[in-house]
Amino acid sequence: MRVTLDLNMALSHFLKIEHNQGRFIRIHLIHRCDPKFLIEMSPEYDSSGNVCNGVIRSVRVQNSWSGDYQKYDELIREAERFFQLSLEETPMRFG
Repeated sequence: MRVTLDLNMALSHFLKIEHNQGRFIRIHLIHRCDPKFLIEMSPEYDSSGNVCNGVIRSVRVQNSWSGDYQKYDELIREAERFFQLSLEETPMRFG
């Protein structure tokens, strides 16, 4: 398991956790500030075996009595940007 938290990044309120389970890799992006949520991603690979992108598998948010889930829209986009920036800094290679 590898954990990425870069305090120099503008998007430092995200935490990236990589679980390597043999052939399968699960990546969790956790938003540590309010509203708290978790995104599970699966990596996409290029021809050389490097992770080039991620596909969102699930988004887990707290239940809301008012149904204001639209507040997560921009934060999910920020999480995707955080994931891309983390790939540029430390490219992942599995396989």
